[in-house]
Amino acid sequence: MNTYTIPIPSLTEQLHPGSIQTFTGVMFDPVNPRIEDIFRRDIAHSLSNKCRYSGHTRRFYSVAEHSVRVSWCLRSMGCSLAVQYWGLHHDDEEAYLVDLPTPLKALPEFAWFKVIATNLQSVICKAFALPIDEPPVVKEADRIRLVTEKRDLMPPHDWSKQYVQVPLQDKIKAWGPKKAERIWLQRCKELEDALQGENREWRSGLQAGLQAEYQVLERLCCGWSKQRDSNRSVRKDSLSQRNGRTIPAKEKRL
Repeated sequence: MNTYTIPIPSLTEQLHPGSIQTFTGVMFDPVNPRIEDIFRRDIAHSLSNKCRYSGHTRRFYSVAEHSVRVSWCLRSMGCSLAVQYWGLHHDDEEAYLVDLPTPLKALPEFAWFKVIATNLQSVICKAFALPIDEPPVVKEADRIRLVTEKRDLMPPHDWSKQYVQVPLQDKIKAWGPKKAERIWLQRCKELEDALQGENREWRSGLQAGLQAEYQVLERLCCGWSKQRDSNRSVRKDSLSQRNGRTIPAKEKRL
């Protein structure tokens, strides 16, 4: 029986030994990232399933939710759409690496990690037509969210000596992974639609990236669909086997 198999590239021919498979099926090399391998769906899905603070929160709180709330914080601060968009993407490299706690990032033992993460984030910035350097106000909004998260999601501790920022008044009601993924994608589209109306140059670069992304996803979905149909065919054939005999076609229709 003919079956459809999704072709997997040879490791020696197309993949770096450090490549990982993403949610959409892309083989991604975080050490040598390529713009054409970076997709919104992969970022949203991965960040929505990664818990902040190495998972030590009292309730699950994803990196995706944190990113959305940073972009909202920038909006409330009166920042431009472009800065809000940067805020949404400020932790995107964690979709392909890990959410390494800030105290560890400061250690010299993790200098190698910072080099990889910085390079990866710069490529992601190019993919989304963002300036390479993070706007300083994004870091400020990130810290405002951080002290708010520590108040609402972590065990009690006095952080006032370490951070000068004041927590926001509203308490956090954390989302689950599916909701975080959905809202991240919605916020991304909201900002992109608004930015495309503002900046013609940014729009042309973004549309080229979107077109490439849709083409790859279409190919992947086509492969998944054929694989699913093949699996269904195998299951039907197995169900038609009873007591070691093949059921005649007329009996199958009953």
